[in-house]
Formats: sequence, structure tokens, C-alpha cells
Amino acid sequence: PEVLRVLNQPQEGGGSRVDSLEAAWAQPLEIPWDREQVVEVSIIDVSRWINLNSLMDSSGTLSTVTEQRLQRLLEQQELSIEAVEAVADWIDADSERRGIHGAEKLEYQALGAAYVPTNGPLHTLHELALIKGWDEEMVSLIRPAITANAHCTQAEININTAPPEALLALSDEMNPVVVESILELRESSPFQSVDEMRSEFAELSAQSIPLTTESDCYNVKISATAGKVRGVVKLAIKKNGNNRFVIVE
Repeated sequence: PEVLRVLNQPQEGGGSRVDSLEAAWAQPLEIPWDREQVVEVSIIDVSRWINLNSLMDSSGTLSTVTEQRLQRLLEQQELSIEAVEAVADWIDADSERRGIHGAEKLEYQALGAAYVPTNGPLHTLHELALIKGWDEEMVSLIRPAITANAHCTQAEININTAPPEALLALSDEMNPVVVESILELRESSPFQSVDEMRSEFAELSAQSIPLTTESDCYNVKISATAGKVRGVVKLAIKKNGNNRFVIVE
């Protein structure tokens, strides 16, 4: 209840919600449990990362926006951009290989793998390393910019919370100089809207980059210690149709 209370707090001044690293939910939260115990809570918004599951939109169509973002991430690490094809095949609902670098059931059987594509969303980044053309090292190189969240597949990235690695992959115009300026500006004062951010950067003003200043999904980690025993609970929280946050997992 305390986590939902923090997330559901109305915006100061009654304006549109703005999520940033300065927001109440982004601060470490301690909840007294008894005289000697405290429950520690950390909340992280999912919209700061590029969600691998947004590679397929709600209609099952490949999202070119997410495809290009993943390709930029791979290029920045001097990795092959063709690896994105196999990710799309793993997530999409059909069994048709997308191209010569794609992979469906027959390709995994030919490789002698003990598994086949799930034809559904990724649930962890560890799963990404199982996909044809990928391995743990590749995943670790782009890990700071990505997530695998099955509950939220929006393509919008929160410019107030995104790490520099994710910002750099948003468009070809997002060069290191622009990203550093964004980080400096939002640290002094979070952007109140995407239009405000665009007004600061002429090179981005005409770009239709899916961005937001409001996050819809959060990962919550709750830790408690009793003597020598420590327990951890992880929750997924999402905004519902009434603009209220609810626990979905």
C-alpha cells in the first residue's frame, strides 16, 4: 500500500504528471516494521530503458522505431545489427523466419538447441542470450540501455530518467554532446514536457522520436531482514485505464 501511495501521489500544483530522478518514488524508501526492523523499498521506472518487447507492436507488426534503436545499440558496440532479426522471430507469434539472420523452430533444432522460440514476450535479459546470434557478452554490453518487460511495451522513453546509453540509441541526432547537455539540464530541472526538451535542441525539434516525461510501469524491490534471514520480494506495477497504479505481478 505504501508503494502505491507514493506512485499515486498527485503532481504538485495540479499539473500533468512528470516523472524524474527527483520524484518521490525515485528516492530510497524505508518503512518501519517494528522497533528493530525496517523494510527497504526501491522503485525504478521501466520507461528509462528500451524495452525489447516493444520490438513488436500491439498488432504484431515489427516496430521500426525499436528495431532501429536496437541496431544503434549494437553498432555502438561494434556488433552485428543483423542479430535483431532473430529477436523479432523469438517474440512474434508466427513461425516464419524473417530473413537470413532470423531463426524459428527449425533453425534452433538444426543448431541442436534444447529449446525453441517462445513466440511470446521476453521476461528476462538472460533469455536474450539464448537467441540465435546472441550470447552473454553481447547482452552485457548493451544491458545498461535495455529491459525485458512483458507488461509494458510502450516505445516512449522517459527523457528525465533514461541512462545515457539509452539516450544515445534514440536517434542518429542523439550524439554524445546532445546527450551530455540533456543530462545536465534535467539534473538542474527535470523537463516538464517533451516540447520543452525539443525547444532546447534544434537538431531534435523536427524529429518524431517517441519520448515522454511520464512513466507508466515500475519495477519494485522490497527487502526485509529478520535476524540472519533476509527476504526479497519483487513486484511489477503498471498504470491502469483510470490513471492509477496497480500491481500486475
